[in-house]
Amino acid sequence: HHHNSRRYDNGRGRSPMTKLIQCPCGVVIEGRDDEDVVQRAQEHARQVHQMELSREQALGMARPA
Repeated sequence: HHHNSRRYDNGRGRSPMTKLIQCPCGVVIEGRDDEDVVQRAQEHARQVHQMELSREQALGMARPA
């Protein structure tokens, strides 16, 4: 058996781990991964709601897309 056939499912590289955060105001924020969606959510909270969203709060709201 050819044991050099590469399997790409070990979680490395560009596996899209898309995340969603639904703001209570109804806006849905989407990101490539935790970091991305957290940053977008924080920016949304600042710009739209004039409030600071912590990383923990954002992650608590995030769910797989």
